[in-house]
Parts: sequence; C-alpha cells; structure tokens
Amino acid sequence: MYTTIEADILDGVVVSKDAARFPKSARVLITFIDNPQDGPQKRKPDWEKIQSNLDKLHLRVDTVAWQRELRNEWHKS
Repeated sequence: MYTTIEADILDGVVVSKDAARFPKSARVLITFIDNPQDGPQKRKPDWEKIQSNLDKLHLRVDTVAWQRELRNEWHKS
C-alpha cells in the first residue's frame, strides 16, 4: 500500500503536520518539487556533457537502405 503525504525538509529533517501518523519505520520514496515561495529553480545545462554526446546522434548508415536490406532478408526465408 502506498500513502502520499505532504512535508517540508528543514535543515535536513522531514517536517510534516501528519508526523504523528508516521510509522516507526518505513521505506520511503521522496520526490522533490519546486517550492512556490522560491519560484521555479532553473538548472543550467551541462554543455560539456551535451557536446560529448552530439557525435553519437549522427546517423552512421542510410536508414532507408538498411530497412530494404532487412525486408529482403525476410522475403528470402
């Protein structure tokens, strides 16, 4: 069973008005959402990572010819 609560983290401690209902121990998944008081947090892109991956996006084969070759193999069997 999953239960969703709303809480804040203050100085590394989870603080919630529902804290009295927390179990003594549990496994949790935490999703961080933007704090509306702080406004949306903008992350700057890591251009070094982007640049290093650009070459991987280039097509290395003629995709139309590759598809035709595959289809020819299917028809031979």
